[in-house]
Amino acid sequence: MRAWIESVILEHPDIAEVAVLGVPDETFGEVVTALVAARQQEAPGGESGSGGEGSAAAVAARPDVGELQRFCRERLAPYQVPKRWQWISALPRNAMGKVNKKELLRLLQAGQLI
Repeated sequence: MRAWIESVILEHPDIAEVAVLGVPDETFGEVVTALVAARQQEAPGGESGSGGEGSAAAVAARPDVGELQRFCRERLAPYQVPKRWQWISALPRNAMGKVNKKELLRLLQAGQLI
């Protein structure tokens, strides 16, 4: 089911990558949590800018969490919509290029995600 939720979130034009985890919660047992990285887009005036610093810089188009929840509600069952959202710069991957979700969960619980 997590793979399905991830595929739906990746349909959003401003999301580059996502990992969905079930994070332990005292009240609910487990809460669906999405760790998302925003898609990088060229800054306004990139090529035709003044030529100063950052003229070709990329900026992250970070959508509002409410917008992401509405997007998911239109495509998923209510229990599948992530209740928590965590922004990250990029998902850490192992040597094979796979996302290590156990490590992500550990970092999230330790408060070490950026």
